[in-house]
This record gives sequence, structure tokens and C-alpha cells, in this order.
Amino acid sequence: MKEPGANIYAAIAEALTPLDDFALTPDERRRVVADTAEFIAGEMAALPLRLLVLFHIGLTGFRVLIRGLNFQSFCALPPAKRRQIAESWAYGRVGLMRQFFRPLRSTAFLAFFEHPLIEAKLAPHEPPAGASARGDA
Repeated sequence: MKEPGANIYAAIAEALTPLDDFALTPDERRRVVADTAEFIAGEMAALPLRLLVLFHIGLTGFRVLIRGLNFQSFCALPPAKRRQIAESWAYGRVGLMRQFFRPLRSTAFLAFFEHPLIEAKLAPHEPPAGASARGDA
């Protein structure tokens, strides 16, 4: 069963990960985003109770602030605007915002770069037939 508000994790995963750097089909892209979002949601849900409460307070504050400033939810914003907002929170000058986004960013990167589709794109290609792996001729 999906957690209420699970779409926020997909929007955050899409905004924080370098999806555009990989030649993914639309179906592959959706799968990578969905799997990354699911991993983020699971890891955030596994936080100790005290941290989980603080995380949900921060997430609620983030969502309210974004809706108030943009007159629409984070998930409804265009992808470029979501990326701009996520990067400003994750890498900006305000320490509290960076601290809030640190577990989201780290977990998103872990799930993204460990995803089988991304690993396959990053794997070195097989050397041509007859060439040795060390480059000896």
C-alpha cells in the first residue's frame, strides 16, 4: 500500500537525480524514478520515531512553503522548477534547508546509482573481440 503523499518522494527523486545524463526511455525513466522514490519513502519511514517526527514536520513545512510561494504543490510544478527548488534547498545557503534535504539527497543518490538500469548504463563496455582487458596488443 502506498504511503499518503508518496508522490512527493517521486517528485523529489526526479528533481535531485541526474536522469537527463542517461539515455533512458520514458518507461525506464518512470521505473527508475518510481523505484528511487519507493526506496526513499522506505528509508525515511525507517527513521527512529524522534527523527521521523522531525522529518515529517520538515516535509510539511517544505510543502506548505512551496505551495504558498508558487500557488501549486511541488509535485504539480514543471520539472525544471522542481529541480531549481530542490537544488536551492539541497545546496543553498540556508543550513536548515540543507540539513533537511541531506537524507533525501543521499538516499536518492544511493537508490539511483544502485538501480540496475543505471548500473547497466555506467558499466564499462566489453572490449572488442581479440583485445585483452589490460589493453595489451
